[in-house]
Amino acid sequence: MKSWANNMRYWKITVILILLVVAVMYLMTMNGVALSPPLCRTYDDFSGKYLDTSKWVESTFQGLAFTDEHFVNYSKKAYHVQQNIEGDRATNLAPKRQFFAGDSISYEITYKGGSGNHASQPLINGDYPPTQIETCNYTTAGCGVIGYWNAFPDLGAQIGTYNIKYEFSKNQVKMTAKRPDGVIVVNTFTGNSEPYTLTINTHTGHNGLMHFDYDNVVICGLARVQNATRV
Repeated sequence: MKSWANNMRYWKITVILILLVVAVMYLMTMNGVALSPPLCRTYDDFSGKYLDTSKWVESTFQGLAFTDEHFVNYSKKAYHVQQNIEGDRATNLAPKRQFFAGDSISYEITYKGGSGNHASQPLINGDYPPTQIETCNYTTAGCGVIGYWNAFPDLGAQIGTYNIKYEFSKNQVKMTAKRPDGVIVVNTFTGNSEPYTLTINTHTGHNGLMHFDYDNVVICGLARVQNATRV
């Protein structure tokens, strides 16, 4: 009888432990915690002659006309945006997919120069991020912005290549930017929730000129990333 009671106690403890493990895994998944390394793939390196419209949507913003130039520069293998005549212009570039907790997207921005009001910055769920966790001390030009808008933003306007990464959680998006000078700047945007859309917004003001090139877009995620390889 004692042996039978011990066996029953053993099986009860085993079942409880299994249920606890399943519950923890479920809660981690619901809160966007990856249970395995995310799968990553190069979404686009812009090596084709034209923009791949199966992957991207180009649009304007707030009723503005497109920038003078917005196309894949085949010789540079980059997506190119440039404004040559001063004026309010905008080009939005958005991947044709949504993002969920545990996903990330990264890319390179090469800033070639500009004058007047001009900027490259993210739109989350179709608009500028309304709030963020960190204190933004660049209230005139904003945070998470490259260029100049009546003042310099936190990412400045340094000639060279910026490395940008967005990491998505259920109720916030963490943007990590490495400037050409090596300084890393983090902005964690709040005020939105999954599912997310991310748009790269490149625009000028009434007196603005600019030249930005974009390249090497990598998306990481869980099962939602198809034909992926770990990198």
